[in-house]
Amino acid sequence: MILLKMMSMLYRMKSRFDFKGRCEQMTDYIKRLRLCIKWFQELQESYVTEREKNQTTLDSLEKKCDQTGVASLEEELARVTTEKNAAVDSHNTEKEAILAIERLHASLTGELEKAQEDLICVSQRMESLTATYRESQEYNTSLQQYNNRLQVDCETFKTNLAHAEHERAVIVERLSTIRGRINAFCRMNWVPLE
Repeated sequence: MILLKMMSMLYRMKSRFDFKGRCEQMTDYIKRLRLCIKWFQELQESYVTEREKNQTTLDSLEKKCDQTGVASLEEELARVTTEKNAAVDSHNTEKEAILAIERLHASLTGELEKAQEDLICVSQRMESLTATYRESQEYNTSLQQYNNRLQVDCETFKTNLAHAEHERAVIVERLSTIRGRINAFCRMNWVPLE
C-alpha cells in the first residue's frame, strides 16, 4: 500500500522541465523512502526476534516432549511450525518489498542526479544567452549612436549644400549682371577697327 502511494507520487510530478519542483519532490520522496526502509528494518528485526522466540519455545516443547505425551506435543509442534512458517513467509514478503523499495530508491536517485545535471546545463545555457543578449544590446546601442551621428552629419551636409547652392546662385546672378554690363560697355565703346 505504501509502495503504491510512493509510486503514485512519482507520476504526479508537475512537468518534465520543472527541475526545481522535481528536485523538491524527489527530496521529500527520498525522506519518505528512508522512513519506509527504517520501518521495514524494524519490522524485520521484530520478525527475527519472533523467530528466535519461536525457536526457544520449540526447544522447550521438545524438552517437554521427552517428559510428557508425544501426541499433545506433536500438535503443539505442528502449531509452532505453522506459526514459524507464517513468520518466515511474512519475513520473505517484507524482504522482497524492501528490495523493491531499494531499487526504486536507486532509480529515483539516478533521476534526481540527471535532473540536477539538466538544471546545471540549463543554467549554463541561460548565462550564455544572457551574455549574448547583453552583447547584442551593446552593439545595438552603438549602432543607434552611429546612426544618430550620421543623421546629424547628413543634416549638416544638407544645410551646407543649401548654403552653397544659395551662394552659387548669387554668384551666377552677379556674373550674369557683370556680363550684361560688360556687353553694354562694349557696345557703347565699340569703335570699329580700320
